[in-house]
Formats: sequence, C-alpha cells, structure tokens
Amino acid sequence: MPAAELMLRDGKGALSDLDEALKLQPNLTEALLTRGTLRYQQQNFAGCLEDLEKARTSLGETPDILRMTGVAAYKTGNTNLAGQRLETALKAGVKDAQVALYTGYLRYERNDLKGAVEAFNLAESAGEQEPELFLRRGKAHFKLNNAQAALADLTRVAEKTTDPEVPEMLGLALVTLQKDNDAKPHLTKASRLNSSNKDVHFHLGRLCLYDNQPAEAESSLSKAVTLGLNNEEVFTLRGEARSRQNKTQEALEDLTRALALRKDYIPALKARARIRFATNDFPGTVTDLTIVAARNEAGTNDFALLGLARFELKDFKSAVTELSKAAEAPEAPARVFAARGKSYLELKEYEKAVADLTRAIEKGDRQGSNYAARGNAYFNLKEYTQALPDLETAINNGVDEAVLYHRLGVCRYEAGQYNAAIQEFDKAIAKDSKLADAFFQRGNAQFRLKLLPEAIQSYAQAIALGLKDPVLFNNRGKAYLLQESLNEAVADFTSAVSLNPQYVTAYENRGQAYFKAGKFAQAAKDFREAEKLTEKPDPSLYNWLAESYYNMKNFVPALEYFDKLIALNPADKTMLYKRGRVKLETGDYTGAVKDFEAAIKAGENSVEVYLDKARAHLELDDAKSAIAELTNALNIDKKNSKAYFNRALVRESIQDYEGAVTDYNQVLALNPDDGIAYYNRANCKAELGDPGAAISDLDEAIRVEPKNAAYYKLRGNLYYQLEQKDKACFDWRKAVELGDAKARYQIDQYCRK
Repeated sequence: MPAAELMLRDGKGALSDLDEALKLQPNLTEALLTRGTLRYQQQNFAGCLEDLEKARTSLGETPDILRMTGVAAYKTGNTNLAGQRLETALKAGVKDAQVALYTGYLRYERNDLKGAVEAFNLAESAGEQEPELFLRRGKAHFKLNNAQAALADLTRVAEKTTDPEVPEMLGLALVTLQKDNDAKPHLTKASRLNSSNKDVHFHLGRLCLYDNQPAEAESSLSKAVTLGLNNEEVFTLRGEARSRQNKTQEALEDLTRALALRKDYIPALKARARIRFATNDFPGTVTDLTIVAARNEAGTNDFALLGLARFELKDFKSAVTELSKAAEAPEAPARVFAARGKSYLELKEYEKAVADLTRAIEKGDRQGSNYAARGNAYFNLKEYTQALPDLETAINNGVDEAVLYHRLGVCRYEAGQYNAAIQEFDKAIAKDSKLADAFFQRGNAQFRLKLLPEAIQSYAQAIALGLKDPVLFNNRGKAYLLQESLNEAVADFTSAVSLNPQYVTAYENRGQAYFKAGKFAQAAKDFREAEKLTEKPDPSLYNWLAESYYNMKNFVPALEYFDKLIALNPADKTMLYKRGRVKLETGDYTGAVKDFEAAIKAGENSVEVYLDKARAHLELDDAKSAIAELTNALNIDKKNSKAYFNRALVRESIQDYEGAVTDYNQVLALNPDDGIAYYNRANCKAELGDPGAAISDLDEAIRVEPKNAAYYKLRGNLYYQLEQKDKACFDWRKAVELGDAKARYQIDQYCRK
C-alpha cells in the first residue's frame, strides 16, 4: 500500500499496516520513514528514533529527520545524540521551536551560556513560551553579567517558580543596574529562603543601613561574613550598623578589622575617628583623620573633627590649620570658630582670636553697636568674610544706607553667596537708582548663577548710567557668548578693546566668539593679538590658535602651535594627540603614529587616540597594527560599537571572517538594529560556507532596513546557492524594485521559465 494512502488513514491503522510491511521487508526506507514520523506524532519517541535511525542510513540527515531524531533523542534521555542532531538541525536552517528550545537546554547544561541564549532566542522567535525557557535564559544572562536581560526574563517567571536562585539573581541584577529600592524586596526574599550567596546578604545589609535599619543591616552583614565575605567594605558597614545601635566596642572591632584588610580604607578611617572622638580617644582620632586628609579625602566635618581633636591635645598650631579648612564652609559650627579663636589665643594672635570668638558668639547673639564702621573698615581691607557679619548686623540694627547694602552684596558675592548678593544689590538700587556699580556687581552675581538674560540687563543699566568700564563690556560680552548671541558678544568685546587696547582677555574672548561662529580666520587674528600682548602666553592661547588654524585647514601654522605647546611640555598627552591628528590630516601617517604613541606613553588613554592610530596604520597598509589599536580601544571601552565595527571591517578585509563575525556579534549585541552589521556579518558567514546563517542575518538586516536593495540581492544569491530558486527570484526582483538594476542580470539568467 502506498505511503500516501497510509497517511490518509487513521494513525493506528496506518501503523498496523506499516508493521506488516516491515515484517515482510525490514529495510523498506519509505515505510521506516513513514512509521517513524507517525510514531513521532504520537510521541512514541523511542520507536520513532529506532525507525528514523534506520531510514537515515538510506536517506541521509534530512532536516526533518534531524528535527525528529533530535527531539526524540532528547525526550528519551539520549542527550549526546540529541545534542548532535539538534545542533546539526539548527545549522541546516531548521526553524522549529522545540529544536531551538532543547538545544538551548543542552547548551545551558554544558555551560555554553552564550549559545544557550542564542538558542532560546530562536525558540522564542518561533513561538515557544515555556516558562523554563525564560528561567534558564534569565540565569544564563545573569551568569554572563547581562543584568538587564536577566532581569527581563526572570521577572516573567518569578511568580511561577520556587527556584531559590531567582530572587537571588533578581536582587543582584537590580543592584548591578543601580536600582537598589527595587532590589531590596528580592534580596529580602532570598535571605528568607536561606540563600547561601554572600553577595545577597551583603547588599541586603547595605540597603538596610541606607534605610536606617541598623539591626537588620547588622544581621544581614553578619550572614555575609559567615558565608565567607571578608573584605573591608562589609566590616565597615557592619561597624557603622553597630555604631548606630550604640554597640561601640563591637563597632570599633569591626572597623579595626576592616583596616587590617586595607589600612588606608577611607570610610573605615572616618567612621572609627567619629567613634574615637566620641569616646575621648583624641590621639586615635588624629591618627585616623591624618591619613584621611593626606589622601585628599577629608570633608568639612573631618577637618572640624581633626582640628577639635588637636585642640584637645593642645597642639594649637595644627588645630588652626585644620579648623581653618573647616571654617571655609558656610555651615561651619560655632565650636569651630570658638576652638580656632582659643587656638589663636594660645598662639598670641589676638586680633584673629577676637574676630573668631566674636563670630562664634554672634552666631547666636545679634547684639552690638558699631558694626557699620568696623564692617566698612574690613571691606576696605578686602577682608570680606569678616566684614560680612558686621555689615549684616549693622543693617539688622537699623543702619539703612544704600552703600551698606551694596558692600554687603559684594561681601556675599566674594563668599560665593550669589543669590543673597543679588538681594542686597536690589536693596541698594532701591535706595539709590543711580548707583551704577550696584547694577554692574548685580550683573556679575547673576552671571555666576547663569542668569544670563538678567545679567545682560543689569550690565546694560550700568552702561546707561554712564559706567564705561572695559571689564563691564567684556563681562556682558561673555554673557552674550554663553547665550550663543555671537554678534552681540563680538560687539561688546570690540567695545572693551576700544576702551583698553591692551585688554588681553577681551581679545581672547572675542577670538572664542569668532571661533564658535566658525570665523576661524578672525579668531586666529584675535588670538594672535592676545599672543603679542602677553609676555608669556598661557598654553591655552596656543591651543586656541592651533585649533583655529586646524579648522581653517591651514595645517602649517596649526602644526607650529602644536609644536610650541609640546616644546613647553614634551609630555603633554593632549597636545601630542592633537598634533598627531594634524599629521593624520596632512598625510604624514608615520609622524601621526609616532605622536599617538608618544601621547599614549604620556598617559593618553582615550578610545579616540587608539581609533585614530588605527586609521593611520590602515593608511600605511598595516592591518595587523590597526587591529591591535582597535583592540586597545576596546580594552578601554568594551561597549564601543564603532571600534568593534572598524575591527570587523579590517578583519574582513584580510579574510579573517571568523574574527570579523565575532566583532559583528559584539556590534549587534550593543545595537540590535544595525542593519549594515547584519549585512556584513552575513557576507562573512557566507564566506565561511554557512549560507543558512547568512540568510538569518539578512532577514534581520531587512527587518531593520526594509528598503535596502543590497540586502535583498545578497539574500537572493544565497537562496540560489541553497537551490531555493523561488525565494532567490523574489529577492532579486525586490532588489530591482528598490533600485539595484544590476540584480536584473540574475533574474534574466535564472528566473526565466
């Protein structure tokens, strides 16, 4: 009975007939294939495997046989055979959800995580939605340090699984993504499930401490330690948690343990210093905070504590040094000034002592009488910090004069209190609307706060009142420049240099305005004028000149100024790099390479220097060196798609197709919608003899750029290689439709009936 007739009958009857046929002729290939297929459909996977293995002897590994034997082998537990057949099926272009899914499972089990992810992606694309797919893919992403992808997959199955690793991985992925608030519930759940992952308990403890839950933080951090975490951070955090619970001795033990692991760990030193100071261990406080200060890690509170500890130890000179650093901050407490005043007293610097002690008292007591006179004296001495409280107290006590508001505004400006300064200038102007300098100074404060339109208005009012100060015009020009009002900026800088032809800053500013406007010749002229007026020009001026000439493509003087900059500092990595760029533009590729190498040796470690160096090597036909430089760029920025793409192009040009595919993989991992990368990778895969994989890439390229004729043309060529003529002709016609007239040749040659 023919196989076609068998397939029309019910499966049970068909199997019976096939059994009889095979008794008569055991090696009848068609019967074996048909019975194996029916058995597969009825999920008799052992029988299916037996029949199709025999049929394979005659028919070979057809896509259907590969698919069914692979799935059947997986279902019957023959993972070795399953892996072989499923992998072969995928390479043969089989697009079956189960084939991809089980391939993913097997790859995952042998720790081929990237391969597993690729297979799971194929399975999902084919319609597979089995929760285990998302669970294992999420775990694979997590182990591959792809936190975002792991989060997406594991979130889908979190409510459907009891797998204890899921809350662990979700929590740690969210921590990696700096989503601490979202991470905490998952870490808490993992902890309640008795997670043995020390990182889970560490981050949970850290987050509890940030949420001011010191007891919970201590408990979690202790679990992390028990599980083997032994670094300075865990002991510092636990020490802080214990300190907040007044467990002083235990906290000190933890912080000391942290410092035994890393003697210069700043957070531990700061925390221990606070505890030591609170327990009157002043020598210990000084020991810890001296290290902090030496590392340039000390803040206002640290300097205050260090100064106060030195004061308690009667080291008054050192106390003044540290307390002065603390006193620079607006929030410095009265005890800092009191201690510094007392230290000055011990050092017999009485005037300073009186000033500091008076200020400490006045922070809570505003009584006094002759503050206006003393404030004016301080102002004329340019001691603005001391003048400010006296002037303020004078005004609060009823002295209501425009000049005091004006001077108080200047004091606040010099202290960096720009908002407060504006308020004082407003009051001065309200008292005397002709006070031109108040408008000028208000403009300066507004400028500092980036209130540029307001600053311009204030400067205009000062000018209208008759103030003809070149600095005023320069400052208004600077405000215009920052607003990109380049014509107005140029006009003001021109007024400034008209009032003072020796005004170097105005020339430099006007040069910058011209530079921003793309008027590089005028910019260079102003920068040259500034150069003439300056006995020892600042290197930044040479830099502006070099950049101006560079943008004019006038490379000879550009090179001259870069040479000057490098002569001033032969190890200036930035200038070496820029000079290399000039040489690159002028075709001196060997010189460019030398400059780039010198810049790198001097410390230049940017992606751009390696990209430019690679370009120079390419111009010198040195592909090997170009690849090395692009690799250096990627060592700095592993997510730089441009470097991967360029390296792929170079590798492709030297027929290193496997290396090129590896790089295009990285490009597409970073940008899944890069059509040309898919296209180029397809070319490489075709060269490697894998047209099926190349077609898959072209499918993606067309998804991204559905109107690119080249993609259709190449896919048509590959389909033709696979003897899929109809698909090939469809793609060639599509290429012609999209503008590639040359594709008509293939149509004429192969698509005529």
